Amino acid sequence: MLRFTVCLLTTVAACGTHGFPDDPGDHENGFADLVVGAACITDHDCLALCARGDKFPGGFCTLPCATDADCTPDTVCVRDAGGVCAFPCSSDAFCASFLEPAYECRSRENFFDQDRRVCMGD
Repeated sequence: MLRFTVCLLTTVAACGTHGFPDDPGDHENGFADLVVGAACITDHDCLALCARGDKFPGGFCTLPCATDADCTPDTVCVRDAGGVCAFPCSSDAFCASFLEPAYECRSRENFFDQDRRVCMGD
């Protein structure tokens, strides 16, 4: 039991608090994961929802939302697909740096008719 505990503590210490790719909110500087941003085919590929279609090339793991409070700290809620969390952006290069090449920095609305610039496909 002691050997197991030491191994577990060593693994956790090596990973840190953000060492696991599916930790919600672990998207510092653009990081796609199973919560928001990873490519997907079905909802089973994500921790919550797989958005599909032209606006989500290659599929896009995301969370359903009505406001930004429903999203991870580094994502915002947009009206597309009934309300999904997306990465805010200021340039196409930012989106292309960690998502599929078809993602660009596009203007979308939230549920309060406010314009948001987020990484999304056509």
